[in-house]
Amino acid sequence: MLEEIKSKQLNMTELFSIATKVYQQNFKTIFFVSFFVFIPLFILQYFVLSIAMDYLGSFFYVADNLLSIESLLESGYYINYLIYMIILLLIEWVVQPLVTVTMIYGALNVIKGEKKSAKENFLYGFLKVPTVVWVNFLVGIYMFFISLGGLLLLQIFGGSIIGLAVLLAMLAAIVYMTTIWYFTDHVVAIQQMGGFDALEMSKRVVQNHFKQTLGYIALFVVLMGMVNFVLEKWLDILYYTASYYV
Repeated sequence: MLEEIKSKQLNMTELFSIATKVYQQNFKTIFFVSFFVFIPLFILQYFVLSIAMDYLGSFFYVADNLLSIESLLESGYYINYLIYMIILLLIEWVVQPLVTVTMIYGALNVIKGEKKSAKENFLYGFLKVPTVVWVNFLVGIYMFFISLGGLLLLQIFGGSIIGLAVLLAMLAAIVYMTTIWYFTDHVVAIQQMGGFDALEMSKRVVQNHFKQTLGYIALFVVLMGMVNFVLEKWLDILYYTASYYV
């Protein structure tokens, strides 16, 4: 399988065929991570976000009906909202990399023809979490300053043509950085790099295939959006049904 991948640039059909084989041979790791980590994580994220939004809604309701800032702060709604958003951030930056690296490492072993148990793949992912968190933090810092600079310029130029140009430039920069650094988790898992080296390696991997990578990312986002929409509708019913009886 490794020789087949290295021999030429694969088209969509060939990629799908190889991916299917990888998933079939890596089923135990995928099942283990999905059943014990990913699915509980997704459900936890949904309920934590729902609770956080309830607190935020209550905060604005109280803000509309109270005259003093002291009374508003004493309500505690905003503090509770921040606590739940911090929990969401920890889930996204700590637990999700564990899932990602575990699956990447499991797929790599299948491609290389090496037999690793689901436990071994999971432990490898666990050991790589600090490196992935650091790399994602660096990406977040870049994104933060690009967004901050763009928003400050928008405040200055407003709805003018220059303001529109600034908005488009900021969005283009975010899309560009998202694309070139899309494989940072893969670099950590496969090349065992970290920090700025992982960012640079991901950029080198993408730079000659930027359009294809962007297309695959867009397709993946659409598919995941459809799956999330269906799951969230189902969880909405579950959440409000449980709220009614509690």
